[in-house]
Amino acid sequence: MRNGASLNGASNLVAALAAVTFVCWQCTAPAAQSTERFGNLLELSRPRGEHRLLDDLVGEFEFDMHFTLPGEPPSDWRGVTRNEWTIGGRFLRCEATSRREQLEVESLRVIGFDPATKRFQASSFDSLSLGHVDATGAFDADARTIAFEVETKDPASGARARTTEVLRIVDAERYTREIWGRGSAGEPLQLVRAEYRRTR
Repeated sequence: MRNGASLNGASNLVAALAAVTFVCWQCTAPAAQSTERFGNLLELSRPRGEHRLLDDLVGEFEFDMHFTLPGEPPSDWRGVTRNEWTIGGRFLRCEATSRREQLEVESLRVIGFDPATKRFQASSFDSLSLGHVDATGAFDADARTIAFEVETKDPASGARARTTEVLRIVDAERYTREIWGRGSAGEPLQLVRAEYRRTR
């Protein structure tokens, strides 16, 4: 009887160990798969050659910005921006402050490249609005420009407008931004021009 009890006890112990092993395997298998999956995602999300096209924008710049908006007198602004890579070189973070007389505006822009659409993407935020503006555009290697298609909404009236922003990388020391809209007759109308000069 004692031998039988010992045998049953040993069998129960083996069964329990097998059950624990199986449960542990079930717990670790998804974790291993998850680790492998995230490893694949990290590999797929490594910065591409297109990201390197923005390297000349990294640094600190001062800029002059001229506005010519329909129905308003022209205005000139001056400012500074600090542009740096973030999240492992996947996105370019551009943090700027611009001034006109006593008015100061802060802005933040994040630019990245989406290999799925083969287009650059930008999201912009500023202290004049609680919303943000998204834009997408393709890079023209010959002209060293990205032509972003933008849809904006006036925070006061809610009116929407479509514009094109042309970001041109002149060289490692300078770049420009132009925003174009349409006049009353549908003609191209330059609304904003900004010139950036490296300080650091």
